[in-house]
Amino acid sequence: MARLTEINERGEGIDYYPKDNWPLGFVVGKEHPFYNLVEKLAEYEDLEERLRNVYGECDGLLQKVVEHLESHEGIDLQGPVSKARLLTDDDVDRWEELNGLWERQREVWEIIEKVLEERKRQDAKWGEQNHTAPVWGMIIGEEYGEMCQAINEFGFDPTPEIEERIYTEAIHAMASCMAMLECMERMGEKEE
Repeated sequence: MARLTEINERGEGIDYYPKDNWPLGFVVGKEHPFYNLVEKLAEYEDLEERLRNVYGECDGLLQKVVEHLESHEGIDLQGPVSKARLLTDDDVDRWEELNGLWERQREVWEIIEKVLEERKRQDAKWGEQNHTAPVWGMIIGEEYGEMCQAINEFGFDPTPEIEERIYTEAIHAMASCMAMLECMERMGEKEE
């Protein structure tokens, strides 16, 4: 749709063309009772034109942008915005997917931190352990067995305390596997 308004370069107000096929418009001066209305229309048309310059001819693009922003509440623009990008629904879906992966990775890192804490505890208690694979198999088997025992007890008595013990024993088993891998790395470095 063609513009209905143009800012008057003569400084007299805004040129208003009430119909597409009306070649001669009239000037709405600042003293005119409809000046604020026509000025707002001119601002709206300027925004549409700027969008068209960036994205090309897209009827209803401004409305689509507003609807998109309304459907994604919680966007907080507290500071000045120096960079902005219009995201498509696919972009937002991808962002939400990546954010979900980040949440998942955060949970995984929390578990890894617990395993690392257990490794520190084990090293403090026993020092550096350098065993053969069969000995590591027995150590890890014992830790795994304690986890299985807790799981078996949970089957008969599903309490939060036993569930916590299953979790703790799983951390111990993982830390023991890590200790074995650390040992294998040390042994491999010595052989080189």
